[in-house]
Amino acid sequence: MTGSGRALDAILTEVNYLGNQPQFGAKHRLPGGSGGVSIPATARLRADAPGFEPLTLSPFFDHPSLVELITRLEDRDLLDWRTFERIRELLGEVTLTFRMVPTLPSGAARATED
Repeated sequence: MTGSGRALDAILTEVNYLGNQPQFGAKHRLPGGSGGVSIPATARLRADAPGFEPLTLSPFFDHPSLVELITRLEDRDLLDWRTFERIRELLGEVTLTFRMVPTLPSGAARATED
């Protein structure tokens, strides 16, 4: 999706990290710019669309409710099966919106906010 909200044909690539090195995996085509994919919760997704900067999002890190649940877990929560059911439920609700930014012409600098 562009900043204007226009959906783009895109290719999503599964990305896993070995330390800080990305390992690119399976690719998923998204004709029309939307759709569903099933990936491991540890993977990230990199969106590529012609004329736009690639963008990588995480089903975990870019899902505030899931991050909050996991970071607030206590030892007793791991003994409660409802914890795992809630995590499964949240993983099933993940929606990622890739707000793609157009590629700048060669040599142009992008303005940044302070």
